Amino acid sequence: MSETKLVKFLQTARKPLSGTQQLTPAILSDSKGSYLRDQVVNKSDRNIIWWCRGGATIDDRYHWLKSNIVKQIEQLGNISVYIFLGTCDLTSKNKKGEIALTSQQEHFTDEIISKLCQFVTLFKKYPSSKLTILEIQVYSITEWNRYKEHTNPETFKDQDNQLQKQIETINEWIHTTNQELGSRSPLFNHHLRARKQQARGKHKPCKKYYNVKLYKDGIHPKQLLAKAWLAEIVEQVQKNCWA
Repeated sequence: MSETKLVKFLQTARKPLSGTQQLTPAILSDSKGSYLRDQVVNKSDRNIIWWCRGGATIDDRYHWLKSNIVKQIEQLGNISVYIFLGTCDLTSKNKKGEIALTSQQEHFTDEIISKLCQFVTLFKKYPSSKLTILEIQVYSITEWNRYKEHTNPETFKDQDNQLQKQIETINEWIHTTNQELGSRSPLFNHHLRARKQQARGKHKPCKKYYNVKLYKDGIHPKQLLAKAWLAEIVEQVQKNCWA
């Protein structure tokens, strides 16, 4: 999408809250979540609890939740948790803060899926609470390294293509798993998809791509994109937590 289309999307009236709250929504995230939390303005958005930690991996947040879930349920009542992780597993930072693919092995995505499966197993012990795994957004190694002033960020274009394929594979599993859990993830990447006509004239082919210019640094969303993602999450939260 373009910024113009994001503005149009955000002008769509939200559905008002209705019914009785059954679950307390909580988002378990790395630093991405804090960018969405900063856009909270509506009353319905303020019902969400944010458990964000910059640089956190899936394992980091899983072990935190496993150790704290009983206490959180005692304090908040039954919870509906949204897992917003994966970025810090798919790519790794060097000492300069630049990133690269963690692995280019064909079956690396199976490792990520196995880590996410830990949450599914954990929530089987708490059947009155609910789990949703949020889609991993496509992001750009090239643009992040440009932001970090790498001398030649264009050398990471091939890694961007591989990363995109890894994310698409994992997201297929995420959407299937959410169906089994009786939930769904917003289609975050829908807001990033765009197309560009490759030549002038009618019926000319269009190139499809992800508009990573909607990020401030290739990874973290600018304000419009953060607002759009938050609106999508809130819509799903209302379906999951109110009846």
